[in-house]
Amino acid sequence: MAIVWTVPRGISPTLLVAPLIKEFLAEGEGTLDSRLGAVGIVCASLEKQVGRTFTSISSASAAIFSGAAASTSVPDALRLAVMRTLSTEVLVRKPAPQPFSEKVGKRLGEYVFALRDPRNNQVFHVGRGTGNQVFASVFEALGELDNLEGASGPTETPGVTAAKISRIREIYDAGSAVEHYVLLRSVSGADAPGTADAVVSGIVEALRISEAGDTLTNLAGEVTDKDLRATRVEELALRYSADPAPELPTPSVVLHVPGSSRAGATAEEIYELARAEWAAGAAVRAEAGIPVLVFADSIIRGAFRAQSWEVSTRNADGSMLWRFTGDVDDELAAKYVGTEITPHNVGLKKWPVSGWVTRLTTARPGAAMPGPRKK
Repeated sequence: MAIVWTVPRGISPTLLVAPLIKEFLAEGEGTLDSRLGAVGIVCASLEKQVGRTFTSISSASAAIFSGAAASTSVPDALRLAVMRTLSTEVLVRKPAPQPFSEKVGKRLGEYVFALRDPRNNQVFHVGRGTGNQVFASVFEALGELDNLEGASGPTETPGVTAAKISRIREIYDAGSAVEHYVLLRSVSGADAPGTADAVVSGIVEALRISEAGDTLTNLAGEVTDKDLRATRVEELALRYSADPAPELPTPSVVLHVPGSSRAGATAEEIYELARAEWAAGAAVRAEAGIPVLVFADSIIRGAFRAQSWEVSTRNADGSMLWRFTGDVDDELAAKYVGTEITPHNVGLKKWPVSGWVTRLTTARPGAAMPGPRKK
């Protein structure tokens, strides 16, 4: 258990609504204008420290109350209120990441990765390697050296290693955890993409996951190939270790819901996402309790049963869009969630743009129907 002082993103609006700061503005010494001016000076100083965590009050105070914020126009009462507002008691350190399985490591091949600081969304290190190299720096920083087995990457200068380890320890001291992304995978060998294109792609994906990506024109539009996107390592491990989905239930509905792959999404949240408007036909709506399987990036994320349907939109051409109401089905979830699904599972060559697929019969689409028996 330790106390740290962290300057989060959006510190200025956070500070202005903090009880201690509101108390200072209402009852502090001096005029209201002088108190507002002092708070403004402190906010400007704090904005320069966003994302930093301090493990001692002296180091935090020295960094925050420097320059203009060091002047006598910032009273001690405000300094104390700011330090108390920024303080956090870290009870339990976030756990180190789980190493890749051998299966996942083999599928990744040699890859390019990025480490991101969740406190300010800054990418603070980019590297390459194989196996568990993406985690190696965190394992080293946290003293979990036994997990370094299977990690392989280039040698770094002592300065780079020291700066990286220091940043990682600061993140964990703040009660947060490093976010790991794979930017490019299989970057060597016969199937590797062209070097120049791969470099550009890697840079773009590194910027995509940082705040710098907000204005990058390369990110206009949608990247449809999931293997070209920067991906959290937890998600990659799920995809690369997933078993093929068992035979799908008949009848059933399969829905492509991209948002269902969001990290940490609960079954209830996925259910709400899946209740988007769909062009559900009469045959589907007539099946009480029809299974609904939700997938994203080839992985089934949720399993439900639709108990009823209601019209949500009536189009000018007379067609209608429907929403379903149903329940999470634990038995279906245990069987299907986390497994890999492909268009082949429903007899298709590719997924339809609509994201809506029905499976009302075991007959494959396009299969020849039996003709009349010859006499």
